[in-house]
Amino acid sequence: MVCEGSKNAKVLDSGHDRCSMYNGSSKFGLDRTDTERLFRQLVIHGVLDEELHVTTQDYTVCYIRLGLRANDLLTGKFKVFSHGLGMCSGLG
Repeated sequence: MVCEGSKNAKVLDSGHDRCSMYNGSSKFGLDRTDTERLFRQLVIHGVLDEELHVTTQDYTVCYIRLGLRANDLLTGKFKVFSHGLGMCSGLG
């Protein structure tokens, strides 16, 4: 995952290592489990939208994009609670 600081060739080749959230989970002291919980919560609350595709080789690929409530989180109108972060109203 990009937010965990993956050194995967596809991550690096795509330039995701230059993204502001690259290795972001370590900035908040989150381990992989806490990071996955936070992302799951963001999907459940509509901050992120998850789209799953099955490839011709039967691999499942997940694409994440901003959901309908993303702007509400970024502007502080919506708050998310995470055990590792406490209450947060933004991701920056």
